[in-house]
Amino acid sequence: DYGDPEDNFDDIAKLWSAYKGTTFNRSDVAVLMMLVKIARMKTSPTVADHWIDIAGYAACGFPSALADQP
Repeated sequence: DYGDPEDNFDDIAKLWSAYKGTTFNRSDVAVLMMLVKIARMKTSPTVADHWIDIAGYAACGFPSALADQP
């Protein structure tokens, strides 16, 4: 729905970087989004969506890390 994950994560990283005044990259987006889901799991560990989304972010994280390389 949002195009290639690496491109979408790059767009998100640029927005986060501008907002926070620090540098984020694509793989940071994957990790931080997993942490959002992990935080939600603290109060609702049986919600399947959290587990599914973490798997999706992890699957996107490796190619994102490769795309971050110069």
